[in-house]
Amino acid sequence: MNFLQEYWNRIGKPDSQDSANPRPLTQWRLPPSNCLKLNVDASIRHSKGRIGVEGVFCDYTIVVIACFSKILMGSFSIDDAEALIVCEGLEFAFQHYFHSLVVDSDSMRTIQAIFNSQSLVPNGIGISNICNLLVSTNYVMCQHILHEENMVAYILASFAF
Repeated sequence: MNFLQEYWNRIGKPDSQDSANPRPLTQWRLPPSNCLKLNVDASIRHSKGRIGVEGVFCDYTIVVIACFSKILMGSFSIDDAEALIVCEGLEFAFQHYFHSLVVDSDSMRTIQAIFNSQSLVPNGIGISNICNLLVSTNYVMCQHILHEENMVAYILASFAF
């Protein structure tokens, strides 16, 4: 099965004959022309003791500039995994000189923790690392998006296993 086919299977390809119950469309938002967008997601396999973390960098013309995927061993909560992937994405970006970013995550708690920057949250170490990376940037905006807007990163995460 190819990537596009897998994508349509996951989100449910629109059926032109089912207009009585139209599915609300969510649209991927473009980054500003001087920025890249980083979509991140994490996938947990508790039974296997590992997580998949991944990110996709796109420009304002929706061209994929880079992507990455990692499998990490260990027992992680979903909040730890989501914080870890934002941190991994920022580190990847800085290693490749991507200094102007819009970071999209479908984890509301992670985005809120970044803005609160409290080290006492359950995933405080990961959040502290993110905040330290943000200080050294030209421009990074972190924002929460709906899960449906993050399907490319989600599908990439599922392929990590």
